[in-house]
Amino acid sequence: MKTTAGTSLALLLLALLGTLAAVSPCSAEKKEYYCNVCHNTGKVKTKLPEEYKNLPFKSSVVVEYKTGCCGLGWVPCPNKRCPKRAAAIEEFKRLTEPLKMWLRERRKAVEGKAFAKDPKLAKVRAMHAETDHFYLAGTFKKRVVKYLYKGMVKKKIYDPPHSLHLYARRIEDVYRRFLKLISWKGGDYRPHYTDKWLIMIWEKKEQQAAASFAFCNFTNEAGASVEAVLYTTWDDTDDLYLHHKIVNAIACLMTEDYGGVVERFPVWFKEAIAHWIEYDVFGELRIFNAGEVDFNPNCPTRKLKSAIKKELKKKRSRRIKPITEFMNHNIMDLTGWERIKGWSLVDWMLNGYGKNSVSRLILSFKKNYPETKNQVPSFREVFDGMHLDEIYEAWREWVLETYPDEEDD
Repeated sequence: MKTTAGTSLALLLLALLGTLAAVSPCSAEKKEYYCNVCHNTGKVKTKLPEEYKNLPFKSSVVVEYKTGCCGLGWVPCPNKRCPKRAAAIEEFKRLTEPLKMWLRERRKAVEGKAFAKDPKLAKVRAMHAETDHFYLAGTFKKRVVKYLYKGMVKKKIYDPPHSLHLYARRIEDVYRRFLKLISWKGGDYRPHYTDKWLIMIWEKKEQQAAASFAFCNFTNEAGASVEAVLYTTWDDTDDLYLHHKIVNAIACLMTEDYGGVVERFPVWFKEAIAHWIEYDVFGELRIFNAGEVDFNPNCPTRKLKSAIKKELKKKRSRRIKPITEFMNHNIMDLTGWERIKGWSLVDWMLNGYGKNSVSRLILSFKKNYPETKNQVPSFREVFDGMHLDEIYEAWREWVLETYPDEEDD
């Protein structure tokens, strides 16, 4: 009896185990290795400064950030036993190789051209950014940026990497203001002589001198440009002044590009456009170029509307001249008051006369002026046959009616 009972119990246990095995076939399979490093994601999160996340432009600062994540916020799991590691490595390469190649190409295009032949500068490594419409490169200084907060002037210190990102945003702002000025309705405006405009800002004067010679074929520590293509300058210790310079330079590059580069273009109008955009950004003018050198304009640089209106109210103003007296001046002869008169004419064209007149006058000058050296036909074409004295009176009436007598600080 005992033997029979024991045999029956053993058979019952075997049957039960067989049933469990049949019900749970996975129990016989090998259990997957669990990675405690990445928790089987294949990815290990990395620390990335908040201001480096979701930038609207490419940045070498992010690509070369010390964690090695190229801005992704993660790196492949270092545990070689991790079952997801291989897939993560493949994804990481797919996402980061284009960024690394982009940076190599930018360094070749900028440092490779500017410094490679100079042993003293061969090791210079610029920071790079690429926005929607610009390449930005430079070494940059640490800077103090002043800004208004609740009516008070505050200061913020930017290190070189943050300076790069600051100017990447600033240059795109100039682009948008130029399109507003020409009443652009044609979608995304692209440059005609390059894929994107190049702006370079150098920490040291010898870097700027080398870059200006390499890219512009002459040496200028203050700033140099190639029409409609690029601008390179020294990083002035005064951030506000540098910002003014960059705004003015981009306004000139875009004016040169719009409608195509021509051999001759009225200097007063190009400067007036640059001044209008500069004033639109800052409410103040600081860039008065005579060639490559700034000069004292001996005219108001702030509160321009009330200053011009005050002059026009006088029975005879020696400062506000008819356009015929300065329309053919070269940049060396153009005075401060003539420049702000040009600024106001552009302001009237945009906000008073309308009819896309800024855009149309740029294009008309580029079509007619290089051959005729005569601006009058373009004025008559754009302003419905008006003579210059009629244009002057229309502008004068608009200023007296529209501009304020006094302006707040």
